[in-house]
Amino acid sequence: MPKIKANNITINYEQQGTGEPLLLIPYLAADNACYAFQVEDYAKQFTCISLDPRGAGESDKPAGAYSTELFADDIAAFIAAIGWDRVHVAGLSLGAAIGMWLAAKHPARVKSLSLHSA
Repeated sequence: MPKIKANNITINYEQQGTGEPLLLIPYLAADNACYAFQVEDYAKQFTCISLDPRGAGESDKPAGAYSTELFADDIAAFIAAIGWDRVHVAGLSLGAAIGMWLAAKHPARVKSLSLHSA
């Protein structure tokens, strides 16, 4: 899987499909595999990126306190590093909280926001 440096950490991600960008943010302690069953259908209409947030999966796990605001900053830096301007964002549980912070703090990066189990 590809990795990219953003916000001083390395973030692991998976990309599938073509179309407008859709970023999938998983729940607490989950990695990108939590979207394995959805990505195939989403990828018919979107370029899907599912990622491992800081502290999960194959992304960096630096010591220190984590917050939803810090995760949102990671995601905003990731979007810039991958070369996208604005993305559709879908978040599940913790991913939904991160999505809310992302939309509030970095609104220019979010085209639409879909929150699940927020």
